[in-house]
Amino acid sequence: MNDQNIINVIYSKLAGMRPTDQKIAQVLLEDPARAVDFTISQLARLATVSDASVTRFCKSLALTGFHQLKIELAKAANDQTNYYQQVNADNIQKSIG
Repeated sequence: MNDQNIINVIYSKLAGMRPTDQKIAQVLLEDPARAVDFTISQLARLATVSDASVTRFCKSLALTGFHQLKIELAKAANDQTNYYQQVNADNIQKSIG
């Protein structure tokens, strides 16, 4: 996986995904930070797909597997948190200054 945010990658591929992959993507995009804590079986159950479908979904995103998906989601969640913290810090500085 390159330096692209996995959330952006999923959004960019969403329209061309198979229906099964779209179900998985929808669950992930609803709450990426929470999805980091899912097991493969939990994600599969929430998306109403098989565990194997989740593995194929990961491969379709050029990931090595489910573990790498979780790592990429954690990075994306961290990047998003840092972005909002920076925006809030900038807003505070503007309010003070």
